[in-house]
Amino acid sequence: MDTQKSKVMVMATTLGTDRKFRRMLPPLDERQYNSLKADIERHGVIDPLVVWEEKGVVLDGHNRYKIARELGIKVPVLKIGFDDEFEASRWVLARQFDRRQMNAFQRIEAVLKLYGDEYARRAQRRRVEGGRKGGKTSRAKEARKGRQGSDKACEPFHFNAEVAALARTNTDYVSKVKGLLQKEEKYGRYIDQLRRGEQSINSIRFKVDAGERQARRQRFLAEKVVFENTSAVENQILCCDAMEGLRQIPDESVSLVFTSIPYNVRSKYGNNSQGKPIDDDRPWAQYLAWLKTIFLEWKRILRKGGRAVINCDSIRTRDSDDRGRYFKRPIVKDIDILMDEVGLLYFDDIAWVKKNVRNNKCQWGTHRSPQQPILRREAEYLLVFCKDQWELPCITGQESDMTSEEFATLTSNVWHVPAETRPYCPHPCAFSEPLAYGVIKLFSWPGRHAADGDWVVDCFSGTGTTCAMAARLGRKFTGIDASPNFCRAARERVGKELKTRKAEGQSVTAA
Repeated sequence: MDTQKSKVMVMATTLGTDRKFRRMLPPLDERQYNSLKADIERHGVIDPLVVWEEKGVVLDGHNRYKIARELGIKVPVLKIGFDDEFEASRWVLARQFDRRQMNAFQRIEAVLKLYGDEYARRAQRRRVEGGRKGGKTSRAKEARKGRQGSDKACEPFHFNAEVAALARTNTDYVSKVKGLLQKEEKYGRYIDQLRRGEQSINSIRFKVDAGERQARRQRFLAEKVVFENTSAVENQILCCDAMEGLRQIPDESVSLVFTSIPYNVRSKYGNNSQGKPIDDDRPWAQYLAWLKTIFLEWKRILRKGGRAVINCDSIRTRDSDDRGRYFKRPIVKDIDILMDEVGLLYFDDIAWVKKNVRNNKCQWGTHRSPQQPILRREAEYLLVFCKDQWELPCITGQESDMTSEEFATLTSNVWHVPAETRPYCPHPCAFSEPLAYGVIKLFSWPGRHAADGDWVVDCFSGTGTTCAMAARLGRKFTGIDASPNFCRAARERVGKELKTRKAEGQSVTAA
């Protein structure tokens, strides 16, 4: 910059302006402009206009210049020489920031108006000259675009940091202001408040973020289609074989299957409706083949993103080989292999730690010896699978019913939940209500009305824990079990839940 300054009187009409410098500062309002014009009409222009000597362009005093031009009068001019436009711009900014009480938003906006295009060009030029890596790769990439690159790497150009340095603020403010100015048509009211100094950048950004979150939520709910399923097996307990019951459920209609599969360990489940004992003692290969047919039906009835959650122990089935050697089978491994063959995706697993387990305290094996200790079964698994994708879209038109505290607890992969403690429970291996309650809340959507939520299915429903919790949470349900005794207990239990909801004034669909 040429520090030599010269002051002269010239006709305003002989000077020019540059839009870049003219728009750096907001124009005066009508009252301020008329007041300045009246003062100039009485006393003329007293303070000199600052002009870029080489260009004859007004850098400072645009309002006085405009009025003097209208009046056709001479104005005092202070001419200063600059090497280039960039240097002239820096001088204008420094002068305005020193003279005016400009807030952070006004300073950032002024810098962006003056330097936005120039900084963008510099950033592009750095990329062309080699970018962060430089070398032949960058050069070849630029050559494909018809530009000449460089073999030399160069320092990256930090746009926000450069603007922040000139505006005497921080990069976080620069980023927020850039985001607002890019959507000036949408946030014009907020930007005007910032220009007038009525709000801080952070307070406006908070309001904008809150508004955008609300808008996304409204779009999310508006795009959801309420799923209307007219199946006759909704909200029913079906007393039949698992396969027979599953085949009555329409394709891609269920959001959650939650059950505890039979372990094939000769459990006493009683007789079916034909009076025959319920089979829980198949050869291992037949047992796995049977499970696979069940899982294939799950895949058919689950909608896209639907989840299948299996409660099982990690090692349960005991058997012997052809030489009579006794061993245990890791059923978790077999389930995972079967699900992979069926085409359901592994989602995650949860360890269910039973806080109130008191049995098996004598099953130590070789006491205080590594010879053959026995591990006590005090925890089980919840294996979670999903169909086609990880995300489960909402089709009920209702937001989640989880509280923040529930979400924080349920998203842990270790659940400390007591085992079933209901007195006189007729089922030999029922799981507890809090377990089913948590699974249904975490993996399914509620509905707009009391019984209009996602469809939950348990094809080994036993005494109806899953169905009862689904009814309590306003989800549609279907329970399937081969035992008439278990089905009677389940219907009675679900009926009590529905009566409770009705007594609380919530609409229900009778089971």
